[in-house]
Amino acid sequence: MKAATGSATLWGLGLEQEYGVPGSGVKGYKAILPLAGDVVGVEGETGQVNTSGFLERGIPGAKDGEVDFALPMMAAHLLEFYEHLFGSVAKSTLEAGVYQYVFTPTLAGLDTSFYGLVSKPPVEKNWLYGIKFGSIEQEIGDNEEIPTRMKGFASHGTRLGAAVAEGTLSGTYAKGPHLRGPLKNPAGGPVYVRVSRVLESAGGLQFKVEQTAGAPTFPGAAVSVAMDASTDEATWQNLAGATGLDLGYFDENKDPLEIIFPGSAEDHEDLVIGDTFKFPVTWSDPALTYITGAQRFTSAHWVFRHRAIDALAWIEKRLNTGKLTLEWEVTPDRGNGSRYPFAMLRDGLLTPTLEFEGSFVDRVFAEALDTHARIEAQQAFEGRQLGTGAHRESITYDFPSVRVDERKAPIANAKALKETVTLIGETDEAGAAPVTVTVITGRNWTPST
Repeated sequence: MKAATGSATLWGLGLEQEYGVPGSGVKGYKAILPLAGDVVGVEGETGQVNTSGFLERGIPGAKDGEVDFALPMMAAHLLEFYEHLFGSVAKSTLEAGVYQYVFTPTLAGLDTSFYGLVSKPPVEKNWLYGIKFGSIEQEIGDNEEIPTRMKGFASHGTRLGAAVAEGTLSGTYAKGPHLRGPLKNPAGGPVYVRVSRVLESAGGLQFKVEQTAGAPTFPGAAVSVAMDASTDEATWQNLAGATGLDLGYFDENKDPLEIIFPGSAEDHEDLVIGDTFKFPVTWSDPALTYITGAQRFTSAHWVFRHRAIDALAWIEKRLNTGKLTLEWEVTPDRGNGSRYPFAMLRDGLLTPTLEFEGSFVDRVFAEALDTHARIEAQQAFEGRQLGTGAHRESITYDFPSVRVDERKAPIANAKALKETVTLIGETDEAGAAPVTVTVITGRNWTPST
């Protein structure tokens, strides 16, 4: 037995090609601990009573996983996550090598999801699928590193390794296949999948599957890939061995091992009969790429401004500490047929919240509470110069209308009064979004929108 250590944890995320189906590349992130990233089940007590007076065996319950991690606040690191939360981004080139991204929340925006790798060597490795985040939090201290914490859920995943070619692949198919769920008998060896039919005119894609510690021979009947008639896309389906027994769990807890060949029938024609894939039980961590050349922001880069609605001049306010939260709740949506969620719903209302503490009492916020008035606010992080120096690496949050939700200035001791204020972003009279985020960075990123 060997101990695992968080300092050696490998954490990576990539965009999915569709909800719950991995994409084609994972980026590495050097997360700020603590980090939560596992798909786990719950087990509930039964209401049964018996003559012994002891607890009866419980009932397997829902499965999902909390995903909670933080990154150093860097403009180049956060682009995918702002697009994921807001669903919309406009990219422009300010000058050679300097790019601007404006993120505006919209209900009808792009719906992205992530898949992830969390490796705890030498203990365990997990792939996580169908990850969605419901909040982004940035805790601002006194010239300390600002952690940007993402919180959400993972829908499902697997401990098996990603598909690798067993021999030479003659086709050009690159969308999969992918597995999800647990393998009931890891000691039985890796899972092999071989294509046995590809022509659409012959009824569509078929494959054979076998779990073996030796060379696969693929006994048993072929399995036809199921397609969703409404989307012409393949669906997840249960895997069974040559004996007909499921390779996952299908006892009281119903935890199948499932496979998908993403894409349409036309995509599947990029496969060739005999193409064979191996899903290893034990596998090495993939080599991850990391975003380089990014600036880390601290509160020294922080500028807070406010003004009356429609006023021309901004008023800058000196602050000690603060916290920004962008929250658009994500709720796992479950139903019949599985312990896993079949959707992650972007639920409720987008609620941007700005909290701060300063040593100088400002009557603007007290009067706004008294008069039910709204003010305009801007929070910016302005860093190093880029390109010719006309632009700085920056993240700017614009709030067209905020209300003062709470204000406190207690006399706690014989020291300077500390004023704490909580602002809530709202849509304004014209119906504008409660917050937009503008990022200027040297990273040339291609949005999904």
